[in-house]
Amino acid sequence: MQSITSVRPAIVREIDQLLQHVDETEFDQFCRSISVAKRISMYGLGREGLALRGFCMRLMHLGLDTHFAGDITAGPLSGGDLLIVTSGPGNLQMTRAMIDLGHRAGARVVVVSAHRDSPDPAAADEVLVIPAQTMATDAQATSVFPMGTIFEIVMGIVFDVAVLRLTEILGVDTGSMRARHTNLE
Repeated sequence: MQSITSVRPAIVREIDQLLQHVDETEFDQFCRSISVAKRISMYGLGREGLALRGFCMRLMHLGLDTHFAGDITAGPLSGGDLLIVTSGPGNLQMTRAMIDLGHRAGARVVVVSAHRDSPDPAAADEVLVIPAQTMATDAQATSVFPMGTIFEIVMGIVFDVAVLRLTEILGVDTGSMRARHTNLE
């Protein structure tokens, strides 16, 4: 029987190993691209999209003009704007269409993926690789978790570390972030 206690060491080890393989230069460029964008839109599917929505919210707390593509409050993109797309497997038709739309609008496009040499990252201006198991590679079952879960978990951690880095770049403190948090709870 699986329990938290029985899988905890393997989970911690796996997350640590994956975080060690996220390229610091790519990560820093990812944060800098966010910091200079006029407007940021994000697009991701499934559980990746859920992790990305949490990141979108935190960027709003940082005071950035950020939206999730497809939401009714998402405005248009143009030059100087940034589109962040997640594509764990790296070859999803819907994300590729969004990448193309972002480019046609004049925005820079960043793809967060586990597979650098796949079509979606190849179509981007920038790539942030999180080299974790996804549904595209789960037949090899290298992760404690099924399907693409470990990619989604580590992606969420990387996004939260990006928020920490962005507080430094933008000079934003927790108090001002808290002031932008909803008060309709």
